[in-house]
Amino acid sequence: MKYIGFYSNESVKKMNLDVPLAAKTKMSYIARIIEEELGSCEIISSAPTAEKRGWFNRRTVSAGRRSTLEVMATFGCGSPILKKVQIIFSQFGLLLCLLRNTRKNENVLVYHSLYLMIPVWIAMKLKKFNLILEMEELYSDVLEKQGFIRTLELKYCRLGKAYLFPTAYLKKSIGMDSASCAVIHGTYQIPQKQTQLFEDGKIHLVYAGTLDPRKGCMLAVKAACYLPCGYHIHILGFGTDQEKKNMKSVIDSINMSDRASVSYDGVKTGQQYTAFIQSCSIGLCTQIPEASFSDTSFPSKILSYICNGLRVVSIRIPTVEKSAVGDLVYFYDEPDAEKIADTVLGIHLEQEYDGIDRIKKLDQSFRQEIKALCKRCSS
Repeated sequence: MKYIGFYSNESVKKMNLDVPLAAKTKMSYIARIIEEELGSCEIISSAPTAEKRGWFNRRTVSAGRRSTLEVMATFGCGSPILKKVQIIFSQFGLLLCLLRNTRKNENVLVYHSLYLMIPVWIAMKLKKFNLILEMEELYSDVLEKQGFIRTLELKYCRLGKAYLFPTAYLKKSIGMDSASCAVIHGTYQIPQKQTQLFEDGKIHLVYAGTLDPRKGCMLAVKAACYLPCGYHIHILGFGTDQEKKNMKSVIDSINMSDRASVSYDGVKTGQQYTAFIQSCSIGLCTQIPEASFSDTSFPSKILSYICNGLRVVSIRIPTVEKSAVGDLVYFYDEPDAEKIADTVLGIHLEQEYDGIDRIKKLDQSFRQEIKALCKRCSS
């Protein structure tokens, strides 16, 4: 089965591909399930390099015992104009690859992206393969785009023969209530237990994700103002230089008080990320409920926290509350730092918590759903 998206692995590390960490993590999990349940997975990545210069040839490398990763040729660019040329070049390379390597009625899974729409759309119309769309959110919501872009995105999204959705709400929002689909909130993979990093007797909390203020990272930081000194809040995340500067400025002012402490700990990946997360007790999901994407997307960090044994504190939004892990989450009702702190203080860490057991059950359920979905598409 072919799987299209922005992806990389250690074998193409030198290409320094520009790949969103959350997307890579979820694609890795789904690709592994496809290989284990359906035989093999051919990942095709059109991710551009993040380098400023240089040419990188198309490569095909191993991506599992019976799976491969094919990376499109790309080149470094150091200007906004060349960046646009780079994107068009990547799209054209993907189109040629799909026209060359797909066949009629073949199942092709595509991780939804605005950049992939045109080449996938054209290739599907010409080669007549079965498009299975993996959708995380409507990007016209995230980018706050209306008009032509939203119309185009919705029209493309309705081309799928089947879907993977993070929530049932997204299914309804694109008008595909009757479509064949499976719901997968995130990665249902339990990481190996790592060595604890903190032995200071404090209760450690973590916010992991983007520093985009629309995602509520500042609320996570400001919650420290209402927590006693026995708590420490860690911020793990990526963002622009200005977002990092703003974050550090707020953290410095909070750390001057005698309340809980806060630190910005940069971006962690792989085992470093796992060890860091597992060394904390509580994960924060402080998304702003008024943001348009809150109605359809599922915060991937929630699954990451639960898989690593953490309690989760989240704003009460329907996509989380009515999810398969909603009963495991500690909710607050208003996007307010003091409300977040009150919810944290109400958590009794000594009480039994069955989050990892739930994840194992969701993993088994998804394996059956993806097999049934592919079978229906092929029939």
